[in-house]
Amino acid sequence: MRRVLQAAERAGAGAVAGINGLSRRVELPGGGGPALGPDRPTSGVCGDPIRVAGREFVTRARQIIAADNLRLELVGVGGVTQADHVMEYLQAGADIVQTATGFMWRPNLGIDFQRLWASSEYSVQRADGRGGRG
Repeated sequence: MRRVLQAAERAGAGAVAGINGLSRRVELPGGGGPALGPDRPTSGVCGDPIRVAGREFVTRARQIIAADNLRLELVGVGGVTQADHVMEYLQAGADIVQTATGFMWRPNLGIDFQRLWASSEYSVQRADGRGGRG
């Protein structure tokens, strides 16, 4: 990951995102075989099942960005389906948090986050010392 982040900065990237989906076997209930048909035993899985992997990426990438003093913003993505998930990504070190699947299930997710942020004493204090409220 260190080499990729360093190469991204050298190439002029302003930000990086780690995952958007993970390839997994997706099968019909009861051992019914591949859900997308025999020619597609795997599929890109997104949403809630990949949030832990997304946060782990952000945590590790933030450590490398800080240690190497890279000028990269970090996008947290993967499984953001509730306002609390945005906070989790910010705490893990994301500068920006993206959601896609979350809006399919919760069209008011952005409003929910704004309300949570405004009503809380929440602050983001990351390992690299950056943080604060608002």
